[in-house]
Amino acid sequence: MCPNRRKTEREQARLPDCKLLTCFDLTQLDHHSRSMSEMNKPKDSQEGGLAPALPLPFRTATTIRQDLRQLDRRAVFALVYCAIGLTCIAYFKNPDYLAAILADTRFTAIGVQAAYPIDNNLYALIWWVFVSVMFYFVVPAIFVKFAQKRKLSEIGLAFAIEKGFVKLLVICIAVMLPLVYLMSLTGSFSAKYPFLKVYNGDPYLSSTLLIWELVYFLQFFGLEFFFRGFLLHSLKPSLGLYSIFVMTVPY
Repeated sequence: MCPNRRKTEREQARLPDCKLLTCFDLTQLDHHSRSMSEMNKPKDSQEGGLAPALPLPFRTATTIRQDLRQLDRRAVFALVYCAIGLTCIAYFKNPDYLAAILADTRFTAIGVQAAYPIDNNLYALIWWVFVSVMFYFVVPAIFVKFAQKRKLSEIGLAFAIEKGFVKLLVICIAVMLPLVYLMSLTGSFSAKYPFLKVYNGDPYLSSTLLIWELVYFLQFFGLEFFFRGFLLHSLKPSLGLYSIFVMTVPY
């Protein structure tokens, strides 16, 4: 028998097996494809319908929640508290609140003098400084220290003089003094300043003025801490240099 003929017979003998194997593979592949297709279908599609869309308020709330997660929480808190704190100062600085707090106590006369000054308005000014320091300094400092677990030096409060400070201070004084003097000649400036008013004819340069100037320093300290420290350093990680411009808006 010819060798080529034997080879052809062997190939023909194996041919049905090859065909059966191919059919089996195609069947398995088709079954696997259908299974994967069923698994990838949404549950609502398998049940014969699409899930109803959420109402607009719920979709809006979901979008807002996702956006808030991307915000800097320190910056958000600083801006929200800025609005709340400044509003509280604007309302509670009214000496009528002090009079109401001290009513029916041994300090009633102080509250009355603050709300209805006769000799001078020192008590009213001291109450204003107290309210300002509370919302400018005390509340933010407590939150930063105990809620955010940060050092106050991280937001600018440090008992150290930076290099070049004295030179810069002298330059600022030289520039600002002439400007302040010129502004003091205007009617609007003299109507607002000085804050201390004397009504009983006592000399203006007195111990009352000294007390007021010492108390007024606390208000300046709280003001600078809040705007140049707390607010500025809370916004700086997110806004960088632009935090200065944002800070000037409420200031």
